[in-house]
Formats: sequence, C-alpha cells, structure tokens
Amino acid sequence: MKKQISYHYRLYLEVAAVILALLLFCVFFFFRHDSLVLRESVEKNTLESLTSLHTRLDDRMKGLDNVAKKIAASPDFLEIAAEIPESEGNYFLSNPSVHTEVNNLLISNLVSEELGTNIHYVTRYLDNMGVYMQVDPYDRAQVTKEKLRGFAGIMEGLATKEYVMYQPPHNDEWTVGSELAVSIIRPVRNNFETFGVLEVSQGREELDSMMTLAEFPDDYAVYILDKQGELVYEFGEAPGIDEEIVKAHVSKGEAACQYLGSRTLICTHSSQPTEWTLVMARDLSYLDTQMRALIRMMALFLCIALLTVLVFLYLLTKSLTKPLRELKNKLCMLELDEEIHLDVKADSNEVTALSAGIEDILNQIREQNRSMVEIRKRAVKAHLDRMEAQMNPHFLYNALTVIGACGQEDGSERVYQMTRGLAQLLRYSIKYEHNLVAFCEEIQNIRNYLLIMSMRYEEQVEVAWDLDQSLDYIKVPKLSFQPVLENCFKHGFVTRTDKWRIVVSSVRNGQCWLFRVKNNGVPFEEEQIERIRKHYRDFIRDFTKPEGNAEEAEPTGLGLENTLKRLYIQYGTEAYWDIRTEDAWTVVEIGGVILE
Repeated sequence: MKKQISYHYRLYLEVAAVILALLLFCVFFFFRHDSLVLRESVEKNTLESLTSLHTRLDDRMKGLDNVAKKIAASPDFLEIAAEIPESEGNYFLSNPSVHTEVNNLLISNLVSEELGTNIHYVTRYLDNMGVYMQVDPYDRAQVTKEKLRGFAGIMEGLATKEYVMYQPPHNDEWTVGSELAVSIIRPVRNNFETFGVLEVSQGREELDSMMTLAEFPDDYAVYILDKQGELVYEFGEAPGIDEEIVKAHVSKGEAACQYLGSRTLICTHSSQPTEWTLVMARDLSYLDTQMRALIRMMALFLCIALLTVLVFLYLLTKSLTKPLRELKNKLCMLELDEEIHLDVKADSNEVTALSAGIEDILNQIREQNRSMVEIRKRAVKAHLDRMEAQMNPHFLYNALTVIGACGQEDGSERVYQMTRGLAQLLRYSIKYEHNLVAFCEEIQNIRNYLLIMSMRYEEQVEVAWDLDQSLDYIKVPKLSFQPVLENCFKHGFVTRTDKWRIVVSSVRNGQCWLFRVKNNGVPFEEEQIERIRKHYRDFIRDFTKPEGNAEEAEPTGLGLENTLKRLYIQYGTEAYWDIRTEDAWTVVEIGGVILE
C-alpha cells in the first residue's frame, strides 16, 4: 500500500505523523507540568494561609496576655489583691467599693481591645469578679467558690509557677450554656506569694472571625488540636473529613501537606508558644473545573497548531517534491538517441546537483550504448568476414587437391604428398576454432610442415622425435610450435651446407608441459637474444598497465616473438621460454602449466 502512494504524500504523511507525535508529547508534557504547578501552588497557598491563621491566633493570644500582664503589673491592682482577706462568701459582692475599684482597673485595660474580650479575676481564696465586653447579663453564669474548684484551668493557674498558661478552645464556664472560648491564664503574684489569677478570654464568634479566609474560592475547614492531640475546635466543613481522620493524620506525624483521595488536601502547622496544632482541610473540587478548562485550552491549541503545521507542511513538501516530480516526468519521456538536457528549475542546490549528475550519467550511458552498438556492428561484420574467410579458402583446398591428383596420375607421388601436406597445413592454420587446441594436433601440424620442408630441400633435413605421449590431449595455444621450427629454416640453416638436423621433444614436468626444438644451425647471437628479451619485457609492461589497450596487446604477426607474447597472454607469469646453445646445438624451449 505504501508503494502506491506518491512520494509527496508519503513524505507529507510521515513528517505529519512525527509532528503530531511531538505535539501530543508537548501537550501532554505541558499539561502534566501545569497540573503539577497548579497543585504545588495550591499546596503553597494553603500552607501559607494556615501559617497566617496560626500567626494571627498566636498574636491574638499574646495580645490577651499583654492585657493580663498590664493588669498584673499595676501597683494599684497588686495592692488591692494583696489586701483581700479570706471570707465565707464572695468578697467582691460584700465589698462594693473594692468591686468598683477593681472593675474600673479592668475596664480601663479593655478599652483598646476587641469586642467580645472578657476578663475574670479569681483571688487565692476563690473570690471572683469579671468584666464583659458586649455580653448579655442574662448569659453570665453565677459562679460560686464550690463551682470554681471545678475549673481546672483556674486551679492549675493558682498552683503553677509559670507566668502564663494558654487555654485552647474550651467550654466557657463563666457563661450560661458554656459557649466555646479561648483564653490565657496569668497568675497575679509578687516575689513571695500568689494573690490570684487573671483569665482573659474571647468567645467563639471572635475565634471564627480569625479563622475566616475570604480569598479562598473553595470549601475549607480549620481544626485546632491541643498539645495532647485532642480536637478542641472545628471551623467550616470539608467533605469526607471527620475528627478521627484529623487526629489520625496528626498522630502519624504526616508531612505538612498530603492528599486524602484526589480532591481533599490536608495541611498541618504547629506553634511553639501555645503548642497547639492547626489543621486545614481543603476541598479541591474547584480544581476539576480549572483542569477541564486547561484541557479544553490545550485541545484548542493542539488543533490550531496541528492544522497550521499540516497546511504549512503540505505546501512545503509539495514545493520540495515538485522539482523531483518534474525530473521524474522528464526521465520518463527521455530518448537515449539524442543529447540529454534536464532543465529542472529548483531553488534547492541538491536537486540541481542531482539533475546535473543524472544528466551526466545518462549521457555516459548514451555514449556507452552508442559504443556498444558500434561494437555489435563490428562483431557482426567480423562474423560475416569470418564466414566469408571460411568459404573463400575452399577454392584453394580444391585446387591443391586437383594438383595432387594430377601429380599422382602422372606418377609423381612427391607432388601429391606436398600438395596434400600443404592443404592440411593451410586448413589447420586458417580454420576458426578456439585459441586452445590439443597438444597432439599441434604436433601433427608441425609434422605436415616438416614433411613439406623435407621434400623441398631434398632429404637435406633430418628430424628426430622424442615425444611424451601423456601430453597428447592437454590444451596448448594454437600455432605455438610451428614458429619455433620456422625459426630453424629462416635463421639457423641459411648458411649451413652440411646435414640439417632437428630434434623435436616434449616432456611433462610436474604440472607443466615443455616443448623443445634443437637444431645444428647457426646459433642466436647474444644481441638477438637480448633484443627478444627486451621486446618481451616491454610487452609485459604495456600489457599489465591498467590503461593498457587490449588490441595493442594482441600479436601483430608471426614469428618467435609473437609466440612468446601469446604464451604470456595465455599463462601469465607461469609462461616459460628459453633460448640457449648447448654443445653447438641451438635449443629453443617453450612451456606452460597444464590446462585440463
């Protein structure tokens, strides 16, 4: 299926798939990143808000302590407190003047405080009086000495050696219905004795006001745990959170922020002055809305970016592949019988270089094809010439046969044998066969040659044979033996008048064959041998050059030198030849490896 799609669309689809994968990865990465950043921001904001609430509460508790500290340090108040005696009933009720004086001192210190702040003074003999800021008189409880003995905070304050005690949110025994309040208890003492305690408190309404965070867009709840880990205050509501979960979360020593499920965040913060722990639980359901908005925004961005990139990519790939399409169309319409010019207009240097390279290659192919056509024509012509050459000698063979027959009729057996030998010699030399022939065929050819030469020189020639019959059917180059014998008659016997003697022998030497001709003619001069060797070396040097011409390497005529060159062409460095003189005999040897 992929091969049927055009290169333009295949390139477009492949690159589009890669870009789509990258965009999806980027969107997923940024979504994850934004989600983590959003959660981290929520955690940081929650922890900062919780710390702010705790700081606000600590500051308020210190403010209440400052009120009690100023009263306890007042000399007038200490003087009155030191003079209050033990009595059966409440001393302040039976002594209106003292009550009024203490009341004025207490009220003077509450002028700068917030509404809802109350002060109670309890003597060491459990006499008590209080000052209330905007508390309905009907909500004030009547507290007797007996009842005061049940106030754990008051009794602990009278006995403690601490300067101040922070009371976590607790039931306010000074009011009817025991409304929730938070307070500090400070002993009133000099260097020697304790005269009583001051309790400065605020009601739940003021405490709730401190715990209110108007900037929070979601539901949240604030919990206060005392130093024993007991839940003493709860403000607001958080889905799925109850007292047990809050206490368990704090008792396990969890991290400052932790998720309970996927929609509830719980953060804790502890304070050193009060040793209370504040816990805030937030309902993060509103984050789902923000995350859905973020997903919609990311999806919109992905669609717009993908559409833009796809359009741009389509135009880009089309412009990039247009020169290639033009090049393909031009290649499909080419004809190799004329000069090739690929005029492809392209801004890309690579496409231009490709067009030029293809143009050069096609022109080379065209030239090679033209050369191959010429070579084919020459081969056909050579084949015709060969056929003609095979046909033309028939008249010569026929003529020699007629001459031989006439000589035989006239009683001249010698004429018959010479014409018959000459016909066989010519037929062997000019018939078109493979370059390699059987050893015995070469021997038969030189027998015909020697027969003619013996008849020509009237028994002047004496030939001896010493042949190895095991070499009869090995392959040797055609017409490689006859030039060696021709050399005897052309050069060796020219000036000799005595009997001409020739010894023809052959021998197998391992995997090589050797053909040797000895004659008693005039030996080669050293200059002639050296000239032959030099021509042979020059031929090998030219033949083995990479740029050497095969046609120049071919033998150009007959003779001993051409025979030696043909041996090198056939056997290479394993070709063998030698020319020497042994006991007034001229010896010429040629040989090569045995070819199966």
